[in-house]
Amino acid sequence: MPDEIKSVAVVVSPDTDQIRQLEKAGFDLIQIHGTVLSEVVEALHVPFLRAFNVDNMQEWEIFEQEEKCAGYVFDAVKPGSGETFDWSSLPSLSEDGKPYLLAGGLNPENVGDAIRSLQPYGVDVSSGVEIDQGKGKAPEKIKAFAEAVRNADKLL
Repeated sequence: MPDEIKSVAVVVSPDTDQIRQLEKAGFDLIQIHGTVLSEVVEALHVPFLRAFNVDNMQEWEIFEQEEKCAGYVFDAVKPGSGETFDWSSLPSLSEDGKPYLLAGGLNPENVGDAIRSLQPYGVDVSSGVEIDQGKGKAPEKIKAFAEAVRNADKLL
């Protein structure tokens, strides 16, 4: 991959052995959901993204001060549910200057509004581009999502 494209491993509540394996595999960043133990942070030699469900934001201040934390992913209460959350609660959280990605219920119809409202560093989509029965991704939805992202800044 070109150097400007970063590879990201997405994990849930990893232990130090998993972190070592991911770093050995050559990932540039590790996106951590679930529990993040202090020994895991100490073991990290690459930056990480801390994923938060909007109902566990009480931990945000801990990671705001952590140098290895390169940024955040803000997701819905139920990740993978396709449900959005109140985006207005997030802008004040970016005061530390770390970039954040917005996830949770994004789809081709609402991603433009999300970008215009919050101006996140990036967006994360999964269920919003799935085939209606939820078995795989729909190419036409992926194309529509990408187009909505590209056009969002034209209305800023």
